[in-house]
Amino acid sequence: MGQRDEKTKRVATFFNTINALIGVGLLIYTTIQITQSWRSYDLPQLVGSLALSIWLPVLLIPIVYVLAFVMHCESIFTRLPFFNDKKRPKLRARLALVMGLRFSTQLAFSFNGPWLRQIARATGLRDGLLVMHDFRQWLRDDAEAERRHLTHLREFAGVDGVDENGLTLDRREFAETKSVLTDLFYMQMGWHRNRLEHFRDDMLNILGSVTKKGLPADHGIELCVRKDKQAWMAWRQTPGGWYFGMGGTKDLNDQWQYDGPNPPEDYPSEESGIWVNGTR
Repeated sequence: MGQRDEKTKRVATFFNTINALIGVGLLIYTTIQITQSWRSYDLPQLVGSLALSIWLPVLLIPIVYVLAFVMHCESIFTRLPFFNDKKRPKLRARLALVMGLRFSTQLAFSFNGPWLRQIARATGLRDGLLVMHDFRQWLRDDAEAERRHLTHLREFAGVDGVDENGLTLDRREFAETKSVLTDLFYMQMGWHRNRLEHFRDDMLNILGSVTKKGLPADHGIELCVRKDKQAWMAWRQTPGGWYFGMGGTKDLNDQWQYDGPNPPEDYPSEESGIWVNGTR
């Protein structure tokens, strides 16, 4: 994290260098000590200890994997009754779940959301297996969509224009920008509702690091609050030149959204023709 934050990058690099030098020094010292005392070592015992230290963790990997899979399954089984009127799902449905996960911790970890309800209410083994088949297909489709998305970002980086659907070709940092602006919306809502009864004009100071969301530390987000502090708007220009905005009014549940080739010129309202109420 320190390497990605410009404010701490030099400090992080300095300490990483120190750690590397210490590691190299210990390696050299250990090598010299072993070389000087080589004759005093029992070579078969030394080789046996080395082999044990390598192979013992390797042999434990299958056991650890099995335990991880069992723990994931137990977590799923614990949550299933909440999606089935607090009733334990049928045994055949639970069996279909285990069979459908195919002894994969990755599949077990990803089994969430509406899939819990579907498997909890499966009427039998066949019905449960169909649910698990759809779940695995959904994961494959999602991975393929993500692959196409990343390919599109690489191929059209810096390319002007729109596609056949009228969408901007260069979509770098679209999702990341909208995610951070959404966080900002809920922060403003919380401060207005629970503390100040108005919006803060210094909210960017407490927004925190945005690098976790995929934006650079120097994010470039602009924030404005109306004089009466009962309306606000924030926007950011993406690398491709497109603008995304988010705003709010005293009607706190209304999430106003904006996107366009230029930054928004006025605060969100019912009369504004450039803002869209995302909650409706």
